[in-house]
Amino acid sequence: MNSIKEVILVEGKNDTKKVKKIFPNVETFETNGYDITKQKINLIKKINEARGIICFLDPDRVGKRIRDILIKEIPDLKHAFITINDIDSKSLKKGIAEARDDSIRDALNNFFSPLEEKPKITWDEYLLLNLNTKDKRLKVCNKLNIPYYNHKQLFNILKIINISYKDLKNKECNE
Repeated sequence: MNSIKEVILVEGKNDTKKVKKIFPNVETFETNGYDITKQKINLIKKINEARGIICFLDPDRVGKRIRDILIKEIPDLKHAFITINDIDSKSLKKGIAEARDDSIRDALNNFFSPLEEKPKITWDEYLLLNLNTKDKRLKVCNKLNIPYYNHKQLFNILKIINISYKDLKNKECNE
C-alpha cells in the first residue's frame, strides 16, 4: 500500500472515515461542505505550503464549486478525482464516503499535480480534439476519471491538472 505524505482535503467526516479505512495513516482536512471562508482558505494555504494537499472532493455540484474556489485561491493544489461511476449504484448519496475502496485507492495513488513540468494544452490544441458535443466531452472525462465538465470548464480543468494535448491523444480521448 502506498504511503501518502500530503494531507487529503475532503468535504466531511464520513469522507475522512472512508479515506482512513483505506489509508489508515493519512491525515485529512475537512472543508465541512460548502462553507469555504477566507479563514479556511488561508489555513488550507498554510497546510499546502507545509505538507502539500491533495484535493479529493465529491463528484457533485458542491464538490465542483469547492474545487473551483480552491483552484482560484491555491493554484498549486494537487487533485484526485472519482466519478459517479465509482459509487455504488444503490447508494442514495453520491460522494467519497459512498465510493468503492478500489476507486479511492486508484484516485489517491494517481492524483494530478499542476507542478509537473510538461506543456499544457492550448486552446487551439483543445479545439483540434473536436469536443463539440456532450458525449465527446463525457468520454474524455470518463477516460481521465474526472467529473463531467462543459466545454470551457473542461479546457480549464485540463490545464489545471496539467493534461497536455499529447496526453489526450495517447489516451485516445477524442475518437
